[in-house]
Amino acid sequence: MKKVNVIISILSMFCLACGSKPCPDVSVGLNYFPYYEGQELKFTNSQNNTQTFIIANKRDKDSGSAMRSGKGNFCNSCTQFDINSTQDIVKMNYSINVNGSLDKVWNVLVVVHLFKELHSNELLEINIKKNCSYKNLSKYLEDTITIENRTNQIVKKVVIVKGKGLVSYTTADGEEWKLVE
Repeated sequence: MKKVNVIISILSMFCLACGSKPCPDVSVGLNYFPYYEGQELKFTNSQNNTQTFIIANKRDKDSGSAMRSGKGNFCNSCTQFDINSTQDIVKMNYSINVNGSLDKVWNVLVVVHLFKELHSNELLEINIKKNCSYKNLSKYLEDTITIENRTNQIVKKVVIVKGKGLVSYTTADGEEWKLVE
């Protein structure tokens, strides 16, 4: 009886492995955060003040194999990183997530999470609903993504450009900071 249970368990594992299919890799086509860990980003405002940020903890997550969910097979690719600063804004966390099935993209979620103090944080996010094939995804996404939240107390707006990353942000006092290229 033990042998039968062992054989059934082994066969079950093989069946589960056969059922998983690879998800499309979309991280290469979505080049909104072309950073490397340790990279320094400098921004200036209209008074020529400078803020310097350091890229930390950059993570690219390939979706790998599809997972089963209520919608069928689920795929997710993600690029995420933190920006650290010793100045006004203590830490920012950026991510772009692409969610879909094996053949279609359902949505692209871009999130900016800002931390100023231990218990003070804000979110800026945009959920771009797309129902397209993976190969057409880059045609549907704008080259420039602008995210705003006028009620925020730290940063009210960020502008992200494909191939460049974060190009500007506007603080709660209305001051715009632009990337020094």
